Amino acid sequence: QSTLGYAAAFAKMPGVLSVAPMYRGIALTLPNQGGQNVDVLAVDPAALAQTATWRADYASQSLASLMATLRNAKHGANAGVSDLPIVALIDQTYANNFQLAVGQRFQLSPQEAGQADTSSSVHFIVGGIVQDFPTLYDEYPTGYIIVDLNDYLAALKNPNLAAYAENGPNEFLMRTTADCV
Repeated sequence: QSTLGYAAAFAKMPGVLSVAPMYRGIALTLPNQGGQNVDVLAVDPAALAQTATWRADYASQSLASLMATLRNAKHGANAGVSDLPIVALIDQTYANNFQLAVGQRFQLSPQEAGQADTSSSVHFIVGGIVQDFPTLYDEYPTGYIIVDLNDYLAALKNPNLAAYAENGPNEFLMRTTADCV
């Protein structure tokens, strides 16, 4: 069952000011990089910019600027192929581990439902580097990445990249009024 309509339903709940749909998953580095776990957070850039709380020490850029980087990237059903890499924000740990800077490309193999096909991979390009990001921490020593929700779901569904049957967002961040229960 698709979860795409859930955000609208949550937004109608009393005390909810805004809702940001997200998809949290895991990807693996390529086998020549050890096949290590990497957290992936796919977000709706416009909704997250209105919903998340941001601190200046999270990154040298504002949340609005970082989300604009994701929002203004090329999108489409072929997002993630080598000619149309998905723009990713990466944390400093990931950047350090793989010697990456803004504008450089990398690849990961999505791992969904405990399975990963390391013979195929999704292509990314670094759009920014963050120190911290809401709802994320370095669960794995490799770090984490943040990408556009629609682009990542398109890549997961693409039979040439991953071919996973995903039903949409699997998490929703909500901004609520102080008296919301």
